[in-house]
Amino acid sequence: MNIAFLLSTTKSYYDQTVNRIIKEAQDSAIPSSDLFIVSSQEDSNNCLSLNNAKIFKVTYTGIHLTPLIHVLENFNIYENYTHFCLLHSTSTIGSTFYTKLKNILSKLQPPIDAIPFNSSGLGIHTKDMGILSHDQLKSLKNYLKAIKLEEYTSDSLLQLKKQLIYDENLIFGLQATVSNLSTNFEFINCGRKLVTANGIENPSNLIIEDIEFKGEILRRTYYPSLDFYKYQRTFKGLRDISMDSNGSIPK
Repeated sequence: MNIAFLLSTTKSYYDQTVNRIIKEAQDSAIPSSDLFIVSSQEDSNNCLSLNNAKIFKVTYTGIHLTPLIHVLENFNIYENYTHFCLLHSTSTIGSTFYTKLKNILSKLQPPIDAIPFNSSGLGIHTKDMGILSHDQLKSLKNYLKAIKLEEYTSDSLLQLKKQLIYDENLIFGLQATVSNLSTNFEFINCGRKLVTANGIENPSNLIIEDIEFKGEILRRTYYPSLDFYKYQRTFKGLRDISMDSNGSIPK
């Protein structure tokens, strides 16, 4: 299993995200050459390298699924990878993350197309974090095309954000969070049945606490099996989701 690590961010969060996440990845021993950062809502398309990590700035957005759109449209860049690990800029990579992840993956029997970080549990969803195979990603082609916004407003970003929350779990081939409001589609024929593994972290192991950060209450979830933190502003329900002053909606 050859994995590319995909990190989503936006123009608004670029400066506070990129240097930090590259350092965390390096401290965790993730090869910089396997780290790809896709920044959406940029003024122009651009490609650059920072400490051997590839950075792609794109004008479109799929919010936190933007890196998957980029891979789908640029498979030639990622042709050496069999799987893709999707991470968000609203997360922190611990120093033992890479070692723990490799140890877990070494015990799985291939082929596996989807490995969510979260195991299923009451009120626990994937948060669209985990690992996808080439085949799984290709099966999402129509969905990713549908959510891609070439042009956007605050209202269209907010609408997309809410839809992605309803669709949470969907990219891992699991039951959607709210089935009657989620997107319905069938996987394309990949020549074999796509295989989804159990989530890596059992819900009972998650360490969840609400913290204050810059005058705002965030929910911080720690994944001890992965040495990984996830931060959320959007944990109080859909009606409480609001736009950031710069037009971004952190997950």
